[in-house]
Amino acid sequence: MTFEEKLTVTAFTKILMVDMNDFHEYAEKLLERPIMTHEFALESVWKEIQDKVRPDFVALCEKHPHTKTRKNVKCKRNYHGEM
Repeated sequence: MTFEEKLTVTAFTKILMVDMNDFHEYAEKLLERPIMTHEFALESVWKEIQDKVRPDFVALCEKHPHTKTRKNVKCKRNYHGEM
């Protein structure tokens, strides 16, 4: 997995796969604004990040032979109740 792919996965899943400083810089570029460190605790900021990175994350999943997305299939909620 490339560094850029790790940034994408981190942004969508909230699982840190790179140095936090690198992700912080990536998230600021993604949202086109400064992000204070404490804002990463806000669900609204993560939703904004995920909405921006979703197309890249789906494209990354489509690249993997064992992870194909299916159209017209509802996503199940995770254990946090999120989609």
